[in-house]
Amino acid sequence: MATFIPVLNSCKSKMTPGELRFATRLHTNLDEDFYCWFDIAIGGDKSRYPDFMILNADLGLLSIEVKDWKLDNIQSIDKFSVSLLVGGAVKRLANPMEQSRQCVYKIVQRLERDADLLRHTGRYQGQLKFPYGFGVVFPNISSEQVASIDGWDDLFPAHRVIYQDQMTESIDSDDFRGLIENFFDVRFG
Repeated sequence: MATFIPVLNSCKSKMTPGELRFATRLHTNLDEDFYCWFDIAIGGDKSRYPDFMILNADLGLLSIEVKDWKLDNIQSIDKFSVSLLVGGAVKRLANPMEQSRQCVYKIVQRLERDADLLRHTGRYQGQLKFPYGFGVVFPNISSEQVASIDGWDDLFPAHRVIYQDQMTESIDSDDFRGLIENFFDVRFG
């Protein structure tokens, strides 16, 4: 079981249904060497709160945004923003992929201040010793629903997204871990 900081039971009341479903999959399908934080402030000004930060010694650091949206509520979407129908009104929000990307880069900037976390020689000198990634979870949208939408894969590459049908209760733990591993473009030996 993944390790939640703080423990999962203390976070449940703050989670949306989709966040809770994703957290449950993390908790039951990943090993204890996965550390998961929910809604933790990452900016010095405490302005950024990714839904989930996941750390694993073998894989690296991961920022995940979970959006409980339904496909019918998305009015328009581009690389930076989404127009979403909420309670009869259209709201303009950040694109969750960009939001997740910005969160991981913000944390990487902070971590790069610690010399012990940096490579000191070689091609990647001055960069973090471990990989990092980002992505989005859509607990109410299936991969089949978006398969025929032009441009969807450009905004939400398949290796950076987990859909409703990929996080069912019956998902195999190895398959779920594979989905998490896919968020990382780079893997270190």
